[in-house]
Amino acid sequence: MSKWTIKELNEMDDFTFAMCILSERKESLNQEAPLAKKLAGAYRALEGLRDIHRNKPDVSIEEAIYRKVQHEHLIRDIGQHMQSESYESIDSLEKHGLSADEVLANAGMMARILELLPIYESEHNFWAALDCAISETMKEMAPIRKMSAYNNFPAFSPYDFEIRTQVYGNSGGNCMVGTVKFYLPDAKTSVWVNCSREAVSVYVANIIWNEDGSDYSEDTEDYLLFQTGLTNDIPYTVKPWLSMIKEALAYTIEREMSHSDICTDAFSLPVDWLPDSVKERVEPAYLDWLKKLGKEINIGKGGVIVADNEYVGCVTREVKPVDEQPEYDESEPMGDDVYMFRPAVYLPIGWGWEEWGDSSGRLVSPEGKGMVSYDLQTKEYKIDGAWLFMDDAGLDMEYLEKLVYKNQIISKSK
Repeated sequence: MSKWTIKELNEMDDFTFAMCILSERKESLNQEAPLAKKLAGAYRALEGLRDIHRNKPDVSIEEAIYRKVQHEHLIRDIGQHMQSESYESIDSLEKHGLSADEVLANAGMMARILELLPIYESEHNFWAALDCAISETMKEMAPIRKMSAYNNFPAFSPYDFEIRTQVYGNSGGNCMVGTVKFYLPDAKTSVWVNCSREAVSVYVANIIWNEDGSDYSEDTEDYLLFQTGLTNDIPYTVKPWLSMIKEALAYTIEREMSHSDICTDAFSLPVDWLPDSVKERVEPAYLDWLKKLGKEINIGKGGVIVADNEYVGCVTREVKPVDEQPEYDESEPMGDDVYMFRPAVYLPIGWGWEEWGDSSGRLVSPEGKGMVSYDLQTKEYKIDGAWLFMDDAGLDMEYLEKLVYKNQIISKSK
């Protein structure tokens, strides 16, 4: 049994304490034993009660149990209603390509239906109110559900990729675009990175240069993984795609500057977006000066760096030959740059799991805020400030994503 400090006991609620005791007892048993399975069921029941009690701290344990039973009955009624011949419910589901089972399994949608239900019950009977709640939820949730390309994308290492093809040309309206196809071995699939002077985007399909003759002129959002303008404010969500984007930018700049006028048509780019192949040729002091003033670096014909008229000093430096570069010391820690990224399944685009080499990780919001942390070695995870033990199945990422959405933690992170 674990030893508890007075501080830990005072800070831990009764539900979490009981769950820890159950988990410790279960760990000493054969996990296939009937008692172990019974303890696992009791653990999940306590977890559900704890969620109710946390959302309503003034509710007693007895009231929390009653509400859980009532909630289960209400879920059953909603399921039966959506699977019936009710016109409004069926129309709302089919309009968005959903089945009743899909909605019942989506914690976010169910939480929103339950939230809207009492509002509509003040004006309608229960079944009519339920129709309204379902219909309104479908309208609100459809944009999130539409991001299937991102939500279905497998885990991958942002630094392990292979360049397969490169294309540069006029994509229409004199908009010159460079597109690089990257193969991701971990995901066993490819992505296409598109770069122009104003923006970058990442897709799971070649929406610009249709190699297979497919028409992506409509609903290109269905294939979108990431997009942003080339501004000084780099979003946190670029992190898993940044290395590939810089490679694509290097190709685009090289092609564009092969026929540009050095004085009037320089390629302007914020310093943080600068590809390494260009950055290594520029004096760090000049880059720091540009970044401090919020200025962009200008790259002219042949890749020549065009100095800002206000800067006094040297802007370029000589690049050392490859054989003079310092060797990588394998004894040094690999740092934060080595990790796997797994796009979230049940959360909007930009949410994802950052997985580190020491078997730890976190669920991170588009703003870079960690919402769930975990450690597979100690079999623990942290959500809403509390550390909990995993069950025998390990870390259930999809369940935790649903819990984050259900508890509306998303709105708190903005």
